[in-house]
Amino acid sequence: MSDFKTMFRFCGSVLLLGAVALFAEGGDISAIEKGQPLAQSREILAVPDEGTHFRPAVPADLDNGLLVIRRKNADNGYELYAARHLAAMVEGVGAFPLGDLAPKQALKTRFYRKLRQPKFQDEPLVYVDSERIYCSGLSKLYYQDGSEWKEIAAENVGAVEVREIDGTVVGTAVRKPGWGSLRLSLPGKNPVLIGAPVLPGSVTRRQIHLTDRVAPDSSIIGKNEYADVGKRPDDALVPTLDSVSAELTALNAALVRLKVEYDARVGVPAKADAASIPTGDTAGYNAYVREFEAFRAEDFGAWTEPYRKRVELLEARRAEILAALDSIDGATRLMPVFALEHQATAIDSAKGVWALQVKVTSADSLVRGTWKGVATLAPGSAAAFFAELEAQERAALAADAKTAPAAAPAP
Repeated sequence: MSDFKTMFRFCGSVLLLGAVALFAEGGDISAIEKGQPLAQSREILAVPDEGTHFRPAVPADLDNGLLVIRRKNADNGYELYAARHLAAMVEGVGAFPLGDLAPKQALKTRFYRKLRQPKFQDEPLVYVDSERIYCSGLSKLYYQDGSEWKEIAAENVGAVEVREIDGTVVGTAVRKPGWGSLRLSLPGKNPVLIGAPVLPGSVTRRQIHLTDRVAPDSSIIGKNEYADVGKRPDDALVPTLDSVSAELTALNAALVRLKVEYDARVGVPAKADAASIPTGDTAGYNAYVREFEAFRAEDFGAWTEPYRKRVELLEARRAEILAALDSIDGATRLMPVFALEHQATAIDSAKGVWALQVKVTSADSLVRGTWKGVATLAPGSAAAFFAELEAQERAALAADAKTAPAAAPAP
């Protein structure tokens, strides 16, 4: 009975999963049937919490931290329960790797402490999680795979247990000796990644304060989708680009502030020196540090997802606007422009700086108007530049003369 107490004092919230009533020849349990909720007893030291739901079947893939308890009853039937908080499982209970067995398959397999025991002399209490099988006081476990008997040797394990500051257990994990980690993602709370040394047959306990998950301020995230920006009138592109760029600048500045806030909240990986790393597992500690950095990047991305999605949209819109402006610029360079009049005044002829005014009015030009500005010309090229303008003027005048309507004959 003391073994039962040792194995079940870790149980926090327990619920019935089902009962097995039919058996196949050999080592397998053939069917799982619905059972009744679990009642408290001398062996079972926990009862279902209020609101705990009933599972009609074993989950195909057990969640990390979920333990399924298989208890054999007086009628050689099997009752299955689910519980969390596995920390005490490593104290006096043999831990056996699943090997080729899937968790659900292990729950339908009879396990024995000796080879070739009678069918119904299998272990009355078996525990299964996503990685291991647990049985009290055993170093070897046997089961039948078809006509072949197989042996599983127990492995050394320890556990990490995490409690809130009020003492509530919020997460546990069974780990091999070395440096272990445990990720907690509870509803409404900021996820955390705990790192701690793990010693064989013992529990490493950590205390944390889980903070509420509060979304960052979204008031600076604009609503304008800037749809079809590439099809907007040419004179609207630059103002639209200015608007998009201004919001991008604000969002990126906000992301920098949020990163500082996030890093202050999440902190840095747990510190360790050679003395605090069991069995000199520096590789395991380094793997935890990499896992922590990846976790921090992933969680920050999830926390700021509305910002990230908005930045992605704005960057795409900005690229569309720039492409549209480039196409306009390219078309402008290809347009035939005939300067009919130009006026140039030297500002600093030695440096090739000229005040330039060009007036375009030719009927053949696609661009008309007067432009004033400053032209900077390479030394020695000014004469050729102005000669080219004059040649264009003469050509334009000649073209205009040819296309002008003939004068009416004198009366």
